[in-house]
Amino acid sequence: SVHSIKMTMNNRLHSQQQQYVFELNEHDVLCGRGSGPNDRVGNIEFRNLVLSRKAEYLVAPSRDAKRRIASGIVDAVRCRGGRFLRKLSAAQAKEAGFKRSIAVYELADESTVLEKAKQTLRQNRAEFVKEHVGEAVSSGESELPPSPAVAAAVHDPTPTLNNDAEG
Repeated sequence: SVHSIKMTMNNRLHSQQQQYVFELNEHDVLCGRGSGPNDRVGNIEFRNLVLSRKAEYLVAPSRDAKRRIASGIVDAVRCRGGRFLRKLSAAQAKEAGFKRSIAVYELADESTVLEKAKQTLRQNRAEFVKEHVGEAVSSGESELPPSPAVAAAVHDPTPTLNNDAEG
């Protein structure tokens, strides 16, 4: 169930429709830290989507290309019926007129959602490169086949990749 309230924000002349959410679906992604958001199915699905596009993001040639990758992840979450939500603190919920005993979430704005996707794509870059590229280049055994673009993510000036080798 969604409850809408008109609010004027930051002394702007226009009002924005704020949507409050009281019931989560399994594909919702909670913005925030801690084990609560991290353990949700929607957040796990989101992290898996990020992982599937991370190598591409790390070697993207421009900010616009990176924005398109992040936007694609956001769109994929929404296509599954997921929403990006932020939990209101007890004080914020009370200020908005809700009882303290209920959990209240609000839809995150578009810039926050895109920034969350980009930040998650950037997160643990060094570990990702070490696990997925370094070992792939040295052992030839990885789920991610080394490509010149992915090898560039390690900043190795002379990547040695033999496309004719088997194994």
